[in-house]
Amino acid sequence: MLGGGGISALVGFLTLAGCCTSTISGQETFGGTTSGGTTGSGTSTSSGSSTGAGPSTCPAATYQSSPGPLTPRNDPGAAFGSDGLAYIAGGDVPDAGLTNLVEALNPDSGTVTRAPPMSIARSAFALVASPDGDVLYAIGGNSLTGATASIESFDIAAQTWSPLAPLPIAGGRTLAGVLDGGRIVVILPEVLAADGGTRVEVLSGGVWFPGPDLPFAALFGASTAAALGQGDTVYAVDEGLNVQAWNPSLDAGGWELVSIDPDFPGALQDSAFAQEGRHLFLEGGLLKGVDCTEASTEAAILSLADTDAGWVQLPAPPLGRDAAAAAVSPDLRLFVFAGEATASCCTGSTQVLSRTYLGSYDVLDLASGLWEPTHGNP
Repeated sequence: MLGGGGISALVGFLTLAGCCTSTISGQETFGGTTSGGTTGSGTSTSSGSSTGAGPSTCPAATYQSSPGPLTPRNDPGAAFGSDGLAYIAGGDVPDAGLTNLVEALNPDSGTVTRAPPMSIARSAFALVASPDGDVLYAIGGNSLTGATASIESFDIAAQTWSPLAPLPIAGGRTLAGVLDGGRIVVILPEVLAADGGTRVEVLSGGVWFPGPDLPFAALFGASTAAALGQGDTVYAVDEGLNVQAWNPSLDAGGWELVSIDPDFPGALQDSAFAQEGRHLFLEGGLLKGVDCTEASTEAAILSLADTDAGWVQLPAPPLGRDAAAAAVSPDLRLFVFAGEATASCCTGSTQVLSRTYLGSYDVLDLASGLWEPTHGNP
């Protein structure tokens, strides 16, 4: 659990940057496809900002990588093992596609080594640790052939991957939390349950059984933020930062809405989420406004002991990331790994202007509430 320190002293509700504001500067070498489906080539230099509807046309998208200690990629999974190392697995590597790569980061020295790869390449999957950190679970997600129901476990001591009973259904993007006793609760935000909610599955004793469907399926779409679990409760965060909780040890009852942010200015997707005890953390992502989607450079904390306070803003990280992965180290530092730095152009709808795949990572010291300088090239 977090102490009083810097985190408890941080107050103020989460406020995100206004939607549909773009800043474009420097020289871009264009080439690639915008989200609108057009292509282009050549060079252009522009500066300044556009607000509101923005320009009537946008340059073609630019894709590049920013190397760092880690292999640049988006949509990886990340978790700390009982050996104190952070394992960053899978994701989508530019010019290479989905990967089964696993890298192990020493959080003190910053040294990155190769760990044994997963059996399949996957992205948008859940990588979660057992309560003692001795085992990591890679669950679902997307593979080279599409959505996968595959699950494998990684034994930290033996450094080996082993297959587990697959999910009852392949659901694409997958969210999960591990509770005391080893139960794994999986949310499949792209799969509708029979009653119209979002499908939930529970793995207990090696056998899958259905959990209570998450209500409000429209809120738990493909861009759902997170499923996190420690102790006896799993938490689901939707793209409006509303939080629901379910305690499967209770004989009856389903999901309960425990926190709501009614004044949230838009929908947030592809944020990095992590949990430490009774605290949930978010960093970065994309803010979907009325007219377009813009990068968010925010970080926030929700105290599960005081959910009425809502999400409280943390100091802004050195670099805004989306489609990154986050995990809290044993010495209470929040790590945010890889992902993208994305810029958009607003023309009444969103077009990608540039996408930089990141090999760096950022660290927030939860005792002081201060971010370290970005580790690796920003």
